[in-house]
Amino acid sequence: MNVRKLIEAILREKPEINNFWDVQSELAIKKGINGPSEEVIYQVLQEMGFKLYTPELEKNLQLLMPRRASEILGGMLVNELKNFYKLAKKTKARVQLIETAERGYIWQCKAGKKEYIIKPFQDSKEFKIAPLAAKIGVGPKIFEISLESLVEEFITGPCFGDIDMKPEKLGECLGRIYGLLHKEGILYGDRIIDHLFFPPRKKPVLIDYGSSKFSKNFSFDSDMAHMHMKSNAAKCSFANTYASIMAGLI
Repeated sequence: MNVRKLIEAILREKPEINNFWDVQSELAIKKGINGPSEEVIYQVLQEMGFKLYTPELEKNLQLLMPRRASEILGGMLVNELKNFYKLAKKTKARVQLIETAERGYIWQCKAGKKEYIIKPFQDSKEFKIAPLAAKIGVGPKIFEISLESLVEEFITGPCFGDIDMKPEKLGECLGRIYGLLHKEGILYGDRIIDHLFFPPRKKPVLIDYGSSKFSKNFSFDSDMAHMHMKSNAAKCSFANTYASIMAGLI
């Protein structure tokens, strides 16, 4: 029996069921560890037009995001919703969606004069790598972390692709950041041009470790460094920055 037919049978047996968690529990009883994943259950229920969240959770989220609540609720997995609300409530923040990620949403939260980011993890390794990057002074400061999401500082300032800096200095900065990560065995594994920020009066900060992993082969990062610096060829010869990049990478 496919998942949809199983769910339809459950709803016929128990018409009082009105939320995702009860459906998931009933499926677990029937199928055990061989049951469908949360993502599959979510997709099937969404196709059936089933209300995926409890009225209480919907009301709580609408208090945080009155203009976007229905759109946001329709696009997140239930565990992300529960965890998101818990973290958002703890910061006592006003929340808005700022970016769609591959696996969930990224939120900007304002609590007084402080600004935060709530970010669901894109990969299980990000749970370990993001705090380590923060510890060595490369990544954003982290305020709260769970198995599914983190709350980190909101970084402002120009990014790598927009910063007005001499290419030699930029190459040195890029090499230093990659070098610090590589010493910890971290392959960043993503385009740094969109993720390296230069906050006013602070050290550069590299955000988003969803594509990162622990590795002994750092050739991808080296290739990315070379590619990004080539984009500055109009300002000066790439050859002038190669040594400064490699000094940090080695």
